[in-house]
Amino acid sequence: MNRLISVVVPVYNVEDVLHFCIDSILNQTYSDFELLLVDDGSTDKSGDICDQYARKDTRIRVFHKENGGVSSARNLGIDNANGEYICFIDSDDYVNSEFLDSLIKTKTLYPHCDNVWCCFSTVSFPGGNPVNSNKIKMEEEYIEFSRRQIMTLHDNWLDAGPVCKLYQKEIIDKNNIRFNESISLGEP
Repeated sequence: MNRLISVVVPVYNVEDVLHFCIDSILNQTYSDFELLLVDDGSTDKSGDICDQYARKDTRIRVFHKENGGVSSARNLGIDNANGEYICFIDSDDYVNSEFLDSLIKTKTLYPHCDNVWCCFSTVSFPGGNPVNSNKIKMEEEYIEFSRRQIMTLHDNWLDAGPVCKLYQKEIIDKNNIRFNESISLGEP
């Protein structure tokens, strides 16, 4: 069942929380992944932190580029991904240890689905300890959505950008899908 997943993380000035993200990815129960850290011209120590992790784990590849925004960073990740699947995680996020395992198992159970989406929780860091502050309702069963229905998922926060999803790289490549680099919603 092992199929390589390329995990793409755009990184920009997150030195205080980057270790939460990287550690959570490295501690996955599903281990057949590569981690692409794309330093988008950070002016803090984020790029150095990425390099330090890469020296410790051969699954990590680091790319340093001039600041161009999250879309250009994700595009660089797509261009360098070797996996059958791509998953995006933001550098100020962290994931459950079974995150990748759950996504790939769902994809295996429902191979006709183009991509797999999951829910997320928002957390705060009082005193440096993650505390669950707003759990999004998790569906207990598989639900297949039409294109039209996907447009209504905003009410459940399931459309919250490219994170929390597993994409088939073949579809991305075949259709030359890339992020529009002139759009950087929510980015400074």
